[in-house]
Amino acid sequence: MESIIAAFFSFLLLCVVFTAAVAAGSIIAMSFLALIWPHVSRLYDAWNDWFKRRTGW
Repeated sequence: MESIIAAFFSFLLLCVVFTAAVAAGSIIAMSFLALIWPHVSRLYDAWNDWFKRRTGW
């Protein structure tokens, strides 16, 4: 019985660690996106303008 409880708490700990890692990763990813988004947005707008001039769409 003790091994079942130990396995359950190990699984629970893994779930908590995984959730914390996902939360931290998403915060890091959103921060990185906030830093680079203005530059990417300008590049996208420039490419879109070039494509419209080139194809007439």
